[in-house]
Amino acid sequence: MKRKEQRKGMKRLTVGILLLMCVFLSGFFFHRGNQNREYDVSGMQPCIILNFLGFRYDSDNRAALERLLSLYSERHPDKFVSYEGIPPAEYGRVLSQRLKMKSADDVFMVPPILARRYAAEGRLAPLKGIPALKAYRPEVLEQMKLEGDIRYATTSLGAFGLFCNLDMLEKEGLSVPRNMAEFGAICGYFLRKEVTPVAFAGREPLKALVVAGLFEPSVSGDADSFFVSLETVPGRLEIALMESLDRLAALRERGWLRPGDVRGGDDGEPPLSFTRGETPFMLGGSWHAVRLARKPPSFRYAAYPLPASEDRAVVVLGLDTPLAVNAESGYLEQAVQLVGILTSPENIEIFTSGQGLLSPLRGGFPADKALRPLWEGLEKGRAVFHSDIRLRYPVWECLDAGVDMVLAGGQAREAAERVAREAAEMSI
Repeated sequence: MKRKEQRKGMKRLTVGILLLMCVFLSGFFFHRGNQNREYDVSGMQPCIILNFLGFRYDSDNRAALERLLSLYSERHPDKFVSYEGIPPAEYGRVLSQRLKMKSADDVFMVPPILARRYAAEGRLAPLKGIPALKAYRPEVLEQMKLEGDIRYATTSLGAFGLFCNLDMLEKEGLSVPRNMAEFGAICGYFLRKEVTPVAFAGREPLKALVVAGLFEPSVSGDADSFFVSLETVPGRLEIALMESLDRLAALRERGWLRPGDVRGGDDGEPPLSFTRGETPFMLGGSWHAVRLARKPPSFRYAAYPLPASEDRAVVVLGLDTPLAVNAESGYLEQAVQLVGILTSPENIEIFTSGQGLLSPLRGGFPADKALRPLWEGLEKGRAVFHSDIRLRYPVWECLDAGVDMVLAGGQAREAAERVAREAAEMSI
């Protein structure tokens, strides 16, 4: 009798476990480390599960993406999306390993540095027939085209700019700088008043300042010829890098910024020296506008294009969420459909709103007033992409070491030589 009862108990336990597994697998999962969030749907029916690999950004980004994928799941009850977020520093390695092992997800975000290689290898499916592509800005479409087709589509643009304390400038009778000459004059003015003029939110805004000067010639001339020359004319890239890094060195040498601040903004928060109204300028990303809005400072502020040369300022852009489809996906049609839905104008608005990101679509006017000067710069054609697809050399990825060398007191020439050498070695 005891053995029969034990067998009955084991059967009940097995059935219970199977039922729990069915319920668990019927949901939509949003991966967070070792945790999954389940979205219940009504009814049990056959379904297609699409695997989606992406960058793990901050909580605002996760919440926005979670909302979009949840809406997709609700509107397409026969399809579910399993999303996994990987920290950007580890993402390239994880994606490359999965592609090599032929276990890549159906949809994944692809860094521009890797997109050219994957497209040449036939790993990225052409995104044909996606209606939203007609609404994209021409300059953004150009960045997404490889091997003659659109191979990935971004749902947002991150932008780097010069945040200005408008009240502090106005009090001194000063205007927002429109070029490097005006920027230098204002910085010198405040330094004479014993005010350190420039704060910066981590290393990346400094890299963006270098790229602004490096790529600025592409705004005023033939961009295609310019990028070709950086690769083919001996010494051209080194000289251009040296000139741009030398401007950064000048900021340090003149005491316009504090080198110790390089780690101050790595947590995504604006430096206290700016939020307290102690400095007139902050080099930062468009997403810092969201942090500033949460605890509004006591002064008016806005983000403007970065001083790039003696007569121009430019916006430095990045494709923050570039979506691609695995060419070997077992659900190729459904994966392309998912990307098409995520890139629809209404969903792009949902994703970019409240994150401090710009829309990749024509006329995508930002709701945040603080970001409108950046959008205006983009509208006027005064923008560059920090990882421009026309340049095979991954300069942006190699700039970390160069920026650190300059901030530590190193020579711009030595830093430029190192960045150029490493970028050439990593060329795709």
